[in-house]
Amino acid sequence: MKVTVAQALHDRPIFLQMWKQFLAETFSLTGLNPPSDHNMSEFTKLYNAYTLGSLHGSCLLGWVNDEPSGVVLWGEDFPGGLHLETTSGRTTILWGVYVTPQHRGSLLAHRLLRKAIQEAHRMGFNAAVTYIHPDNEDSLRVLNGLIREPTMTGMAYHIPLGSA
Repeated sequence: MKVTVAQALHDRPIFLQMWKQFLAETFSLTGLNPPSDHNMSEFTKLYNAYTLGSLHGSCLLGWVNDEPSGVVLWGEDFPGGLHLETTSGRTTILWGVYVTPQHRGSLLAHRLLRKAIQEAHRMGFNAAVTYIHPDNEDSLRVLNGLIREPTMTGMAYHIPLGSA
């Protein structure tokens, strides 16, 4: 099991296919329609911006036996590379962590999230914000197992990056 930073053109088809799976699963859990072409177009722009360096952020791939099995996407938001400034300082958005169903429970989500937090902290972010549906017990367990003090407001979690 390993986690790698996605390389712009080389990993884009793999990453975006897995991200589309993540969005479809997330949308169905919340009762929304499947992701539109527009949704994928916007995330493709973020992928390109993060992997080519025009925005601070990263796209990570998780591998099990050389098979792509998970992804995480985090970074500054559009437009113009905006990031949040909170009382914790420079805050990034953790867009999501996805692990294929057959590899859930394998600690891959834990490794992906830990690597994302380390990368964000290295790039100068002090905190991250993510959204987790209250019924998503697996994601809540991963977050609570890795972060000492996430704070919740509604479905939004504030994660201090120095804690992982």
